[in-house]
Amino acid sequence: MKLFGLERLRQVSLEEAIKLFHRNPLASFTYFNQTYEWPDASDRSYFTLTDVQIRVHDHALADMERLSITGGTARIQHIGVANSLTRRGIGPALAKAFALEAARRYGVVRIVFAEDHSKYHERGYDGFFEKIGAIPLPVDLRVQRADRPDYEWDQAQW
Repeated sequence: MKLFGLERLRQVSLEEAIKLFHRNPLASFTYFNQTYEWPDASDRSYFTLTDVQIRVHDHALADMERLSITGGTARIQHIGVANSLTRRGIGPALAKAFALEAARRYGVVRIVFAEDHSKYHERGYDGFFEKIGAIPLPVDLRVQRADRPDYEWDQAQW
């Protein structure tokens, strides 16, 4: 069906959207409903990336926020999946897709998760990081809360 001379997007169910995401996670990377644009970093040792929203058609599945890269290390300060969609493999697939693309584009060899969600414990972030093979780093009480370690995830676990 055409609407105003444009072909109308096919509606998909939430279940179909999740399957489409798992088939090709990078195709779902968006920023304000636009295709995600990876920055050129050819001459910078430190740079930030725009936040990533994971959308499939009209379904918002997940997001990553406050991303930066220094040398071979990417830092993610928030990774989250929509409340109703947890435990569906979206978080690990999102983290892995980001890690592999950051490695390909920027030479990233490790990810540091410095999760700052206000409901860190209720959402089970420690369990998520451990599930994907990330290792807790020693806590620096000058810049972190004692009950929220950063987690390091290196290339061998991707």
